Amino acid sequence: MRMEHIYTAYLDNFNEINIYFSIISYGGISKSFYIEDENHNQISLTIIESKLIDTYYVYTCSFEGAINFGSQYHVFHEHARKTPLIFAEIVKQPLFDELFYYDANDLGSVYTKKETTYKVWAPTSYKVWLQTNDIMYKMNRDAKGVYSYTLFEDMLQEEYLYYVEVNGQVYETQDPYEKACSANSKKSVVYQSQAMLNARSLTRQEHYCDAIIYEASVRDYATLGTFNSLLEDKLIEYVKELGATHIQLLPITDFGSVDDLDVSKYYNWGYDPISWMSLENSYSSDVHNPQQVSKDVKRFISKAHEQGLRVNIDVVFNHMYDLDDSPLQRCVPYYYYQYDKDRGYSNSSACGNDVDTQASMCSKLINDSCLYLLNEFDIDGLRFDLMGIIDIQTMNEIATATQQLKPDFMMYGEGWDMPSFLDQDQRATIRNQAHMPNVAHFSDRFRDILKGGTMESNHVEFGYLLGDTTKIFKAMNVLGASTQTIGDYNLFDNPNKAVNYVECHDNQTSWDRIDSIMDVPTEEKKKYHKLLLGTVLLSQGIPFIHGGQEFARTKGGLHNTYNTRDEVNHINWNRLKENKDIYDYVKTIIKLRKKFDGFRKNNVQDLHHNISYESIYEIAIKYKIETSTEHIMVIINPTKLVLEIDVDKEFDVLYHDDNKQIYNGKIVLAVIGIVVLYKSKQ
Repeated sequence: MRMEHIYTAYLDNFNEINIYFSIISYGGISKSFYIEDENHNQISLTIIESKLIDTYYVYTCSFEGAINFGSQYHVFHEHARKTPLIFAEIVKQPLFDELFYYDANDLGSVYTKKETTYKVWAPTSYKVWLQTNDIMYKMNRDAKGVYSYTLFEDMLQEEYLYYVEVNGQVYETQDPYEKACSANSKKSVVYQSQAMLNARSLTRQEHYCDAIIYEASVRDYATLGTFNSLLEDKLIEYVKELGATHIQLLPITDFGSVDDLDVSKYYNWGYDPISWMSLENSYSSDVHNPQQVSKDVKRFISKAHEQGLRVNIDVVFNHMYDLDDSPLQRCVPYYYYQYDKDRGYSNSSACGNDVDTQASMCSKLINDSCLYLLNEFDIDGLRFDLMGIIDIQTMNEIATATQQLKPDFMMYGEGWDMPSFLDQDQRATIRNQAHMPNVAHFSDRFRDILKGGTMESNHVEFGYLLGDTTKIFKAMNVLGASTQTIGDYNLFDNPNKAVNYVECHDNQTSWDRIDSIMDVPTEEKKKYHKLLLGTVLLSQGIPFIHGGQEFARTKGGLHNTYNTRDEVNHINWNRLKENKDIYDYVKTIIKLRKKFDGFRKNNVQDLHHNISYESIYEIAIKYKIETSTEHIMVIINPTKLVLEIDVDKEFDVLYHDDNKQIYNGKIVLAVIGIVVLYKSKQ
């Protein structure tokens, strides 16, 4: 039980108040209570139950009549002491959402040159003020608990804050719907929407499996750590030349832990959101101009589209940087977060708070944020951090709304089953993937079976591709996007739902993983590294590459470098020169994937009908794709054994790690490598 005061009262239902009275004051005993509004109208409370919990007597009381939202109340005990009535669990009652759900799309600041209207949803507050240009304006409340004020002047780029009086406190807060903010998130800023630099000209991507995702951090790739620098450093041209289809950027909406005015102080990936709509000023070419970062992002995305690349962004809707200071908690305390009966906050995100996406206005804010990012910046997809903390209904609503606007919009995320207070059957996890037809999940099963355990505690575990051939049948399963039941394994009902990867920004890079667990020559380590990359790219599902993986990126063996420093995280282009052979290999395998649609089966029926697997001596895998027009064989040998197999002379060798050809109806397999064979049936 979290209690900080001697005497506290919580409105937990429409006719129920729970009072906590410490034994250090009057022994915690009171025989009667009543509530009083700001006009001194009184309502008697009936004590239903009282019990001693820890050092507090807890009184559950009922009352007749209705509480007037928008008014301030105090609760008095028999010794004439009072405490503000705190609107707590009542905000979680279904009737609360029925009464106060606001379905219009005009929250935040809505700008025109002649006027700007400010609106904030704060139904449990008594008063809200708008502060701008050092002037305070008392805002007007409507029946849905929305406070609004209109200024009839040009307010473009003017800073503003809200002052919310609620639960006996006055909180200074930013706008939850802000579209821009000042440096270091001090104030919200009036923003004017601007058109993209060019019209979208990309042809529609038919299926998720047609994507090849390349993950990058703005700060890691840009010499100056900005979007403009990212353009000048030619990330777009580089990714296009490699052959990927999508650039996935680590979070670019406003986050904490980085000083916008002196970025050298701290490094951070950005998974600590302050705002879900305004962009991160440390990535701006002019941190003192709050609109500039939006212009820079649009320039970057427009350039990517011109080059035929799509841009996905990483979004963090599962928690906020700081619970108590967040605009969500300050505008409507308790509403936006998950907590238990003792008001202890859910913490499966390990950030001190888990967002409650089942609260209607929280779900609406997330939906509105996603649609804003799509409409304003023409993004092509969203990657959801810790998606298992978000509920299924919210994810499906976002998918429907975004794909109505852009049919090939991608939706995918981390589907781990996090132990939040959200019911397990409501979590947007891999376990519940069948209930989310247009949402994909990172396949950590693919990663762990092929590479091995990723966490530091699993540092000696080997995957199939690193030599543990006992995992061969599990490996066959993940090659087919875990859609076929092999043993007890069947994770996905569609290959478009499986994001295949062995490395992302979290944990060790795959090169560092190999380097830390294998005492073998460097050239042999390269073979294992290529084998991992090649299998990601040729498997059924959606291939995902972490930026720099294509030239053996290293972070010095460190696991979680989210706040380490630039020297560790920044892309070292000397590695590309040193490992050009790995880069060329990735380009070659990507071309094969794009050329043959057999590697991109987009429904489970075709996948099961056209694809089969065989073991070779129960150590190597023969992965066959056969249609009416073509036959492809991918042979994966993760061992150092020299193996020879019979091959139909009509096959051509599309790729062989050791440059071997079919000779007298036989082929020698690549050692720690891949062979790709092809024949046409036409």
